[in-house]
Amino acid sequence: MFQYEEMENEMRKFRNIIWILVVCMGLFCGNFVYGSYVKIKKNKSEEWEIWITNINKKHESIEKIIVNYDEYLPLNLNGKVGLEWKKTNHITDESLMTFDEMENDINYLLYHLQTQYGLYNFLGGNERFQEAKEKILNACEVIETKSKFEDKILEEFCFVQDKHFTINAKNVIPEYKMFFFGDTAFKKEGESYINLEKKLIVNSVKNYKDLDELFRMGISKDGKIVYYPIVIALEMPENLEVLYENN
Repeated sequence: MFQYEEMENEMRKFRNIIWILVVCMGLFCGNFVYGSYVKIKKNKSEEWEIWITNINKKHESIEKIIVNYDEYLPLNLNGKVGLEWKKTNHITDESLMTFDEMENDINYLLYHLQTQYGLYNFLGGNERFQEAKEKILNACEVIETKSKFEDKILEEFCFVQDKHFTINAKNVIPEYKMFFFGDTAFKKEGESYINLEKKLIVNSVKNYKDLDELFRMGISKDGKIVYYPIVIALEMPENLEVLYENN
């Protein structure tokens, strides 16, 4: 009985010692973590102040541009521009158009470009687009059909170098395509291109002076880096005529 009580007292003392050690370690670690946190927070705060100060200086140095916003705000046109859908539904390429109708269409087009086209100012703004408009209207004095009116618009808007810009689903700039000649692979050594199949060095290619512009890097069927002739043109080019050294 007494032996059991002594053992119980020893176990109680041992548990107390363990709890004291745990508390001491907790206090030590807490102080260490808190001290580190305060140090990090202080350093971060100093860096933040420097960073935000520089940002504010940049913002304060920006001068607001004076812009007349009125010319870019949507206007209430009261149906004065554009044709009714019932009329446009029956228009064909050879439909006749009056000068007033063509002028109406151009005004409608320019209004939407000015207020909704993101590249309007980048491509010259009012000055450039109004210049195109005047040329189109001058030509409308003798134009009678819808197709010729459309062709004139495409002609005068060719300065819009934007592949997404279309008039009646037609691009205003030529549509270039990529033609890939993948039948024969070449490797490049120094400044020379070598036919992998024939082991011959390319001397020249007819109608192509710059070989680096013609041969573009690619991957062969077995995963190796090779070069293939690639032509960017409006129409499918003829077969390439390759001339090799000593042949």
